[in-house]
Amino acid sequence: MCNLNTGIYEQGIEQGIEQGIETNRTATVLSMLKENLPIEMIARITNLSADKIRALKMENQPS
Repeated sequence: MCNLNTGIYEQGIEQGIEQGIETNRTATVLSMLKENLPIEMIARITNLSADKIRALKMENQPS
């Protein structure tokens, strides 16, 4: 592979890993919310802001 193709490939791998980590983090937060853990505790454990956790909670509430 030429250097350009290698760079694009590696960038794609990095983006996929980041998306996977974010998906896993979101699933973890939603599981913690389901167990009624306090938002502040979830924020400390996941290193997400309380505002981001509240937003995830609102986005994933059944209508």
